[in-house]
Amino acid sequence: MYVIKTLSERDNGRLDAVSAPTSPAGVRSAAVPALVVADLIAHLVEFTDLAPDTCVFLGGLGGRLRRSNSRRATHWRGTVQRGRASTEKGKST
Repeated sequence: MYVIKTLSERDNGRLDAVSAPTSPAGVRSAAVPALVVADLIAHLVEFTDLAPDTCVFLGGLGGRLRRSNSRRATHWRGTVQRGRASTEKGKST
């Protein structure tokens, strides 16, 4: 996956328009572990329009996630706890 455009949220909550990164260093690849590729593709098919510039993750009503709501919108705490429980369950003792 490549990051070729950015959307910045300012301290006042305003979202800057999607734009190219301000330096060549901002254009980068993002590693996606093989373990999650199939799930990521299924997510993109179900929840996005598959355009090359689509947001990968959106809120429940289809809006962009923001700093102020991303943990709540993704149920982050419960997701992490389920992941830990799953990992612990898979460990041999």
